[in-house]
Amino acid sequence: MVNEPITSNPIAEPVPISPFAITFEEIVKIPDSGNTRKPSALLNFITHAGDSSGRLFVNDQRGKLYVIENQVASVYLDLKDIVGDQFFQDTSQQGFTYFTFHPEFKTNGIFYTVHTEEKGTKQPDFPVTKEIRNSSDEIIESSHHDVLLEWTVDDSSGNLFSGEYREVLRIEQPYKDHNLGQISFNPNATLGDEDYGLLYISASDGGSDGFPVSDTDPLDNGQDLSTPLGSILRIDPLGNNSVNGQYGIPEINPFVNDNDPQTLGEIYAYGLRNPQRFSWDEGGDGKLLIAEIGQYFIEEINLGKPGANYGWGEREGTWVVDEKNENVLFPLPEDDQVYKFTYPVAQYDHDVQSAAVTGGYVYRGQTIPYLFGEYVFADFSRDARFFQVGVDDLIEGQQAPIEELPLFQNEQPTTFLDIVNSNRSDVRFGVDETGELYVTSKQDGIVRKVLPYFENPQVDVIAEVGVAQVSQPNGNAWTTIELTHEYINPVVVVGPPSSNGGQPTTIRTRNITANSFEIQLDEWNYLDGFHVPESLPYLVIEAGTHTLTDGTTIKAGQQQINHQWESVDLGDDFTTTPVILSQVASRNGSSAVVTRHRNIDANGFSIRLQEEEAADDWHFDELVNYVAFETGQGNASGLAFEAGLTPNEVTHRNYRLNFSRDYYAPLVFGAMATQNGSDPSALRLRKQDSQGATLFIQEERSSDAEINHIEERIGYTVFDRPGLLYGLSEEINENQTMFPDVISDSTVLV
Repeated sequence: MVNEPITSNPIAEPVPISPFAITFEEIVKIPDSGNTRKPSALLNFITHAGDSSGRLFVNDQRGKLYVIENQVASVYLDLKDIVGDQFFQDTSQQGFTYFTFHPEFKTNGIFYTVHTEEKGTKQPDFPVTKEIRNSSDEIIESSHHDVLLEWTVDDSSGNLFSGEYREVLRIEQPYKDHNLGQISFNPNATLGDEDYGLLYISASDGGSDGFPVSDTDPLDNGQDLSTPLGSILRIDPLGNNSVNGQYGIPEINPFVNDNDPQTLGEIYAYGLRNPQRFSWDEGGDGKLLIAEIGQYFIEEINLGKPGANYGWGEREGTWVVDEKNENVLFPLPEDDQVYKFTYPVAQYDHDVQSAAVTGGYVYRGQTIPYLFGEYVFADFSRDARFFQVGVDDLIEGQQAPIEELPLFQNEQPTTFLDIVNSNRSDVRFGVDETGELYVTSKQDGIVRKVLPYFENPQVDVIAEVGVAQVSQPNGNAWTTIELTHEYINPVVVVGPPSSNGGQPTTIRTRNITANSFEIQLDEWNYLDGFHVPESLPYLVIEAGTHTLTDGTTIKAGQQQINHQWESVDLGDDFTTTPVILSQVASRNGSSAVVTRHRNIDANGFSIRLQEEEAADDWHFDELVNYVAFETGQGNASGLAFEAGLTPNEVTHRNYRLNFSRDYYAPLVFGAMATQNGSDPSALRLRKQDSQGATLFIQEERSSDAEINHIEERIGYTVFDRPGLLYGLSEEINENQTMFPDVISDSTVLV
C-alpha cells in the first residue's frame, strides 16, 4: 500500500495554552550598530562565564562582545576590529555568531568564539568537496568560512579583553545559511569526568540557495559522515591529535574507532538540518536537548545521544521528507525500525506561517517556581510563540505534550512580536549563574529577564512540599519551619519520618501560621524524649478543595479528633478511593499519639487518635489536619508526582515501594489506610532512591517487646522534589478557627 502524501497540517491537534504566564523585565539595551533601516544590535547569544562574578555576556553579530554588570553593558571584546578585514557579515546568519567560556575560565582565562570570514583568506580544515549548485541548477562557488577561535585573557576578572587568540578550526560553507551554530561545554561534567572540558559544536547542513527549495538537502550532508556539516561535533579544544594539530579528537566519540577512514571522529551525532541551539538540563538526568529547525512542516526538540542519526534529509520530525519537494511529507514506512533513525521527543508544526524553533533551557532557577523542571523554548520567526514542556516527559520513543506560554506586558496579554515591534521575533534564550532565564532579540537589541506573571487569574499557589531535618534534644524542643509562601488557612501534614534513630517516634505540629509552623519528634512516653535528627517531608496546603493544573483533585481540612472514631465527609469531590494523610496539629494532651484511619472510600473516611498500649487509650480533643489526594500520576506546574494505595501487605518488615517513574529528589508521604493491627504504630521510611522507597510499620513497646504487625494497606504520595503546587481552588476555607494550642492534661474541655 502506498502511503498518502501529507501536504498540510501533519499535527492536527493545536498546541494547548498553559495555565501559567510570563512577563519580561528590561535589563539593558545594547548600543545600535546597524544602519537606519536596521539600526539595532543583532543580539544572538547571552550567557555567563561560570566564574561566580554574576556577570552576563552578550554578543552583537556585527562584531562586539559585551559584558553586563549591574545592568550596565560595556564592550568586552571587539572581535571584528581584532580579526580585521577578513571578518565577513552579509546576512543575519553570519558575523560573530556564538561564544562560550571554558569551565576553568576563572583560572585559565580561556573562552571560544565562532565568526564568519571571507573565503580565500586561509585554507579550510574542512573544504567543500561536492558541486555547489543554485536554485537554477548552475554551479556556483562556496559562500564563506566559519572559524572557531580560542582566546586567552590576561585577567579573567576584568571587563575589557586583553590577551591573545589562536585559530582552532575552519570550515568552508557552501551557502550563506545554515552555518555553525552554538558552541558549549557540558555544565554537568566535573573534573575527572570523561566529558569534562570537551567542546560541543552544532554544525548545520550547509543550507541551500534560497526559496522555494527544490532540494531539501542539496549536498546530502545530513547523512554523510565524511563532512562535519549536519552534525553535532565534540572536540577537545586543548588537545592536538586532529589533522591540523590544533585540537583533540576524544577517544569516547562514537565514530572514532569505526574503521572507516572517511568517517570524521569529531562527529558526536548527525542527521541534522539546522541544530542552531542546544543545552543541558542542569538538574534531573542532565539531558542534552537539541532544538532542530525544520524545513516546511516540523520543528523538533531532540534528545542528544552519542552516535544518533536524526534522519535529515530523509526524515522531518516523525515523517518521511520528499527531498525534491519540501511541500510534501509521507507517513513512516512499516519497516522504519531498520533505518535506526532517532526521532524527536517533542515537535510542533507550522500552524503559524514561517515557524522556526529556537532552543531554550530547562528552568532550574527560583524566580518562576511553576516552571521549575520545564524546558522553555520559543519560535524565532513569525510564529513567535513561547512554549514549555516538562523535561521528565522528554523520553525517547515518545512525543511529549507541549504547551504555549502566554505572555503579558504592562498587565496586558501580548505577543513577542508586539514587544519587539516587528513581524519576526528573532528571540534567543540565555541563563545566568543562578539558572534564571533571559531573552534577547535581533530586532531591538534589548536584553530582558523572564519573570512570572502572578496576576494570571486562573491559577495561584495552593500548596508547597519541603523537607526538614529535625532533632529532639529533649521532649520540650520544637523546631520552626519557615514557609516560602503565605497562606490563608494552611493545613500541614508530615512524614513518614526517616529511621536514623531506632526508637519509635511520632510527629506533632503546632502554631501553624500563615508562613510557618512548629514541629516535634514526639517520642512515646516510656522513652526519654531524646531523638537523633530525622528527615521529615512536609506538605502545606490551603484548607479547601483544589484542582491542580493537571486536573488532580486535592481536598484539605481540619477537624477536632479524640480517641473515638470520627467520620470525615469528603462530599462528591472524588470518584475513586483517595490517599488520606493526616497530622496532629496541636498539643492539648501531653501523651504521645498517632492518627489511625479506616473505612476509606470516595465519600469519606474514619479517623481517631491512638495512645500507647500502656496508657488508658483516652485523649483530649486535638486539632487534626488531613489531606485527601486523588490517586494517579501527574505533573502540576513542573512538579511530577504520584499517589496510590499499596496492597494489604505492609508489615513491620521492610516493604519496597516501587515508584512509577524516576524522581529527582523524591519526597515520600504515607500513612496506614487500615487498622488491621490494633497495636499503636506508625509508618517509618527506611531508605529511598530515585526509583523507590523502603517502608515499614513500627510499633511502640510500652507494654511488651513484641513488634510484629500484621498486614496493612498504605496510602502514599510521592513528589519529585521540594517545590510549590499551583492550581484552581473550588473552595478555600478562610473562616475556620484554629483549636487552642496548649492545654495541660488537667484541663477539662467543655
